[in-house]
Amino acid sequence: MKALGSLPVVVASALLAGCSPQEFPIPAADGPLSLQIRYPTEEPVWVTDSISVWGTIGSGKARLRIDGRSIRVEPDGGFATFVPIPPGDPPTLELEASKGDSVIHRTLPITRARSTPLQSAEPRPAARWVRLSRPPSDTVDAATQARPIYGRWTPGGALALPIPQEVRLPVDAETPGDLRLRLARDVAVWISRTDAEDVSPRLVPPLVGSPRLTQSATSSVF
Repeated sequence: MKALGSLPVVVASALLAGCSPQEFPIPAADGPLSLQIRYPTEEPVWVTDSISVWGTIGSGKARLRIDGRSIRVEPDGGFATFVPIPPGDPPTLELEASKGDSVIHRTLPITRARSTPLQSAEPRPAARWVRLSRPPSDTVDAATQARPIYGRWTPGGALALPIPQEVRLPVDAETPGDLRLRLARDVAVWISRTDAEDVSPRLVPPLVGSPRLTQSATSSVF
């Protein structure tokens, strides 16, 4: 099954199943029944046909069902699993945690991330040059920081072309959050304002002297 936006379950699975139980056993916990969902949250997520769900029900002796399916619970009450996306708009997961006579029900709606570009302000003409440069970040490595910046065919729309950083390009239109770069007479892409800084166009130094063509027995040179 495919799953987008499911990175947290990779971390959870590594913690729960990365080593054999004999080497690093999960300590048992038998607290009061609870149902705490760590992921997904109320934030929109990119999903296709399945989604990761993880959290805790407070006790390794409790049981958990999601949409009627029995889910494995670790000795400390934690759980991490993939479940199919149910039909509906929005799709909704039904969770049931139980321990003895205690039962907790939870309905979890899934908010899908928007797959269409947000409506942006009407573009207005512009006439200046910018240099592409990704803002510095303490949360990404050097390789990620140096990657090309992708232009989009419309503001916030589908990806178009990768453009190397440090390139200087003319801007011919803008919105409050985006700039349109003119790559050729009939080709233009949009980038975020945060990925560019205003500069002067790079001037080509004039050619000194006049070119003179000479010919030898083996080649022609200037």
